Amino acid sequence: TIKNAGWGVFAGKLYSSGDKIGQGLGIPVIDIDPTVKDQFLPLFDYLEDPDEVGGYNEGRIVDLFLPGVQALSNYHTLFANAIKGGLNHSESDRNTDSSAGSYTSYHDYTMIAQTEIHPGSEIFSDGREEWRNELNMPSIEDLKQTEEIINELYGYHVQNRDITEEQWIDILYRMREEMITKQGVALLFPRTLEELLEMKSSGAGKRNLKPRSFDWIKQSGYCLDNIQEGLSKINGAGRGAFSTKAIEKGGIIAPVPLVQILDRDTLHLKSQGGSAASQMLLNYCFGHRRSSLLLCPTSNAVLINHNSQHSNAKLLWSKPSQNRLDSEFNYRTGGIEDLEIEKDNKFSFNTRLMFEVVATMDIEAGEEIYLDYGSEWELAFEEHKRQWSPPTNADYVLPSELNANNATITQSSHLPPQYKYECRLKSDQQKTTSGDYEDYHAVVEIVDQSLHDENDFKFWYPCSVVDSNNNGAFMVDVYSKEEFDTIISKFKNIPRDCIRWTTAPYSSNHHLASAFRHYIPIPDSIFPHRWRTDYLKMSSLNLGRRNVGVDVESQENVHYQDEHESALRAAKCGVYFAPSNIPNAGFGTYTAVPLIGKGVWTNTPLPAIPVNNNLPKPWSGDDYVWESDNAKANLESAGLSRNYKYSVLVANDGALANSHPGLLNQIPTQGIYDPILDRCRDPGAGAFSDYVGNTFKTDFALGAGEELFVDYGERWFTGRVQFNDVPVRKNWVEANRIFASLWSLFGPEYSELNENEVMSLLDIIKRGLVYEHRTRMALDTVHNMKELIHVIERNGTAQATMQRRSQEWFEKHGHCIDHVYVKNSTIKQAGKGNFARRFLKKHSAVLSAPLMASYGEDTMRVNFTKDGHDQGVPRHEMNEHSLFLNYQFTHPQSSVFFFPITHAFMFNHNSKRLPGGQEPNAMLRWASWNKKSQYFLKRPLEDLKKVSNFTTLCNHWNMIQKARIAENDPTGKILFNCFGNSCDPRHRS
Repeated sequence: TIKNAGWGVFAGKLYSSGDKIGQGLGIPVIDIDPTVKDQFLPLFDYLEDPDEVGGYNEGRIVDLFLPGVQALSNYHTLFANAIKGGLNHSESDRNTDSSAGSYTSYHDYTMIAQTEIHPGSEIFSDGREEWRNELNMPSIEDLKQTEEIINELYGYHVQNRDITEEQWIDILYRMREEMITKQGVALLFPRTLEELLEMKSSGAGKRNLKPRSFDWIKQSGYCLDNIQEGLSKINGAGRGAFSTKAIEKGGIIAPVPLVQILDRDTLHLKSQGGSAASQMLLNYCFGHRRSSLLLCPTSNAVLINHNSQHSNAKLLWSKPSQNRLDSEFNYRTGGIEDLEIEKDNKFSFNTRLMFEVVATMDIEAGEEIYLDYGSEWELAFEEHKRQWSPPTNADYVLPSELNANNATITQSSHLPPQYKYECRLKSDQQKTTSGDYEDYHAVVEIVDQSLHDENDFKFWYPCSVVDSNNNGAFMVDVYSKEEFDTIISKFKNIPRDCIRWTTAPYSSNHHLASAFRHYIPIPDSIFPHRWRTDYLKMSSLNLGRRNVGVDVESQENVHYQDEHESALRAAKCGVYFAPSNIPNAGFGTYTAVPLIGKGVWTNTPLPAIPVNNNLPKPWSGDDYVWESDNAKANLESAGLSRNYKYSVLVANDGALANSHPGLLNQIPTQGIYDPILDRCRDPGAGAFSDYVGNTFKTDFALGAGEELFVDYGERWFTGRVQFNDVPVRKNWVEANRIFASLWSLFGPEYSELNENEVMSLLDIIKRGLVYEHRTRMALDTVHNMKELIHVIERNGTAQATMQRRSQEWFEKHGHCIDHVYVKNSTIKQAGKGNFARRFLKKHSAVLSAPLMASYGEDTMRVNFTKDGHDQGVPRHEMNEHSLFLNYQFTHPQSSVFFFPITHAFMFNHNSKRLPGGQEPNAMLRWASWNKKSQYFLKRPLEDLKKVSNFTTLCNHWNMIQKARIAENDPTGKILFNCFGNSCDPRHRS
């Protein structure tokens, strides 16, 4: 009935003052370190002070967990109607019982009705006084003062009935907010005349309680007394749960509200004395082998023992709406982090989760209730019994036996270390007022003990026997239950029946090193997957994420670039062009050696060739040019209109590599503008490109045999109708997320889905959850479990569509394009040239060069602005031919120009016809292996023109030529070619 307080306990019958309510166990929690108190929340606030109940002597710091009515009842400062009772205590024989210390020796706990409690009334505990401040609750004194004011205001109302309700609201507001200084009174104070009259009639304190009818309680609540405590029929199991009435199959035996401990390692004992590794509480909490979470029952369901042969009950989750009355949130659908509480908000400690113990067969009244804890627990207990042996102090006698046999009381200084004495005081307030020993019989009882049994722990205190007399009476020192060294009373003439044996701290069965410790396993079938430590999150697969590897560009790793070059020289070939993995995409480029990380050059740096955009259309190179600023050639276009802008051609991967939006693995380097010739003195000035150092570098580590992909930009795909089915990057990412999530459902050991069920889910996802056509196309790469496994093994949907090629495959299908590399030529004013990277035999292929065709000399001319000037330069001072012409292969009697899209255009000319010239060491030859080249060599040029405007996904070239070594050539020697007799610097024959 307390707002926001969650569940409460209600009387199902009339309880008279002194009647016992409920029945349950007491579980000591030993030596909680105050510095880690927050780790025990919210359990910590379910723990009780053991001084009045029992168990205070178990350790230095002892708290008591009392699952049942005590743990479930709420605290109310004004309407507490029940007080704590006491516990009975009995230990098993540690010398013969392998279960000793595995269950609590404190049992038969009840609360005691302090006043008459009617059916349907909520039972309120007297609780802890500090809770009143934490919960901002008024005190009894606040209630008395409020009721006095209510009486005064009611009389004022009777005498002044003409005051309107609105005026009353203002009067009460001003009194509550501006005049009352005590917060507790302000909390109780009415806000309206109607509330004032109601409080006059029913009492001021009940205004904030939500009334519950008895019918509502029976319909909406759980019965807590379907089971009662008794000695279990299982030998060595301690107490058990017995039905109080017949329960049909499927009926709810008991509710199991749960309090969570997020990290069960907090139950490890680090105490000053005992040998047990973990708190006994562990044995009464539910857990899972794949989770750190513990769920500790707060009801008397903790009494239910394990019996796999005769189990008659099972655990089920309660309905989500019953997990917490003030929230519709089902905590089982979230992660463990959702179970964290707000430590400064007591109401966040409310029960969030609950089991139900359900009958699996008809159960008769008086039957013991059993759960099957499962094989995990059973095997652990059997192993414990197999390894168990009696403790070394075999002379230990149970204190209960010593007391039953009326064992002789000696001076405490003569006691064995495992024993202590307790003395019964006539009152829990009994204290002596001086340092002298006071006659025990002279003390008058000062509190009413009628609600407690005389043997309740409330009245028993730790004591030491100092001396005895001839009359069988004793002189004792009585100590505080909180501080065992602090004497609070001294008595003489205390009778023998007021002294009893007990265990010393850390000496009871609870602390045995051999005591069995194991949580009660929650069945896999009902344990939420997201709570498992081995829960496979979609994000943990990192599907599609690539390994960056070594950052070669960082200062400490620059040596890797040289090591990579050494690896290239030692390899048969470092880079191939070969048929692409992408269907119908023609050729692509591949690395044949591992690339260890980010920033490794994938091919030799070379000049970028500026190209005027105002070329006759269609032009086959339109799809292969890059923005000029990629090569820092944007100055070529400075101040020009869009029609006269320049682009650049970057050979090798800039023109030959394909683009796959899901597999982009290399990025362009930043070239430099490096003019080395003086236009006023050097005749070679302007004959070659000064935009040098252009290549591509890895974006992450790549394995040998992987195809290389560059980024064309998504508009290259989204802006063309023929590529409507091609997924772009976001589609591959979405497909990876879906496949990772799907595998997370199927792959782990805890999954109960079979292959057909997973594939059916995938079909539903494709039809109902994916709204973009391109994503569906990416998902359509998987049709069965084998293909899904392949996606996981290749670490990505896009990766799974690619094959990593072997060296044997390259030698059969590929063509090496890194036998030569580019550096400064030895020929004066020639710029850069090609040099052998590795030894090349005579007649071996040096470099294959796919060709891009242009038609007509106009394609090689510079288009000027209408006024005859470009950037203020007169037309007659500008070369009418584009620099692009210098890198073309053609014939004087033909209109076709061929540009090699590998660095074959970097072969310089040499001939003995030149002064001081040399014989060339390479020559051109049409590629005999390329069927299209051979086909078009036999056809008219017009046939070639028909297919020169390429619109397929990637580079698709018609003709191929090879440069071959004319003589044996050592590694590193410059490679020359002869371009014909004329060797015009603006024309290659």
